[in-house]
Amino acid sequence: MQQAAAGAAPQMRVQLRSPHAALSGKAGVMVNVLEPQPGARLVLCRIVPPQQGSLKVIFWARTPEKHPQPRISVDVFDVTAGWNWIGSPDEFRLTTAWQRFEVTHSLPLTVVGHRLEVGLQVGRSTGVLLIDDVEVWGPRSVDGVPPRVLPPPVPLVNSSGIN
Repeated sequence: MQQAAAGAAPQMRVQLRSPHAALSGKAGVMVNVLEPQPGARLVLCRIVPPQQGSLKVIFWARTPEKHPQPRISVDVFDVTAGWNWIGSPDEFRLTTAWQRFEVTHSLPLTVVGHRLEVGLQVGRSTGVLLIDDVEVWGPRSVDGVPPRVLPPPVPLVNSSGIN
């Protein structure tokens, strides 16, 4: 993402523990996109699949406003292979009612043992996105051991214009 000029207004506002975005529990994620930022992603985790199979991302989302109607999609990048994008092309328009979204992506043999970054593409259009109850499921090993899941990296600086 581009760095905002000094004194420039933020292009997005993100609240990671928003009570307004809670479907269950006490808080969810609220993203307010003031200007479209097509590359803006909410990184969920990094996962290392032990074998080929399905990667499943489940989440609930809505918008508190009828217009504009923001969009959201799931992105998966192969970090080990130079940030190669491996899916997913599905894009969803949010409504004012909570909706459950489930995206399943088939992982090929070529990404076994690679570090994959799973995230939600949140900046394609203006509007407020409320996101909660996110789950990421990856293929288990032959012995039934779940994939290694790593937390997303902490950004060193906020150079994206996101507050």
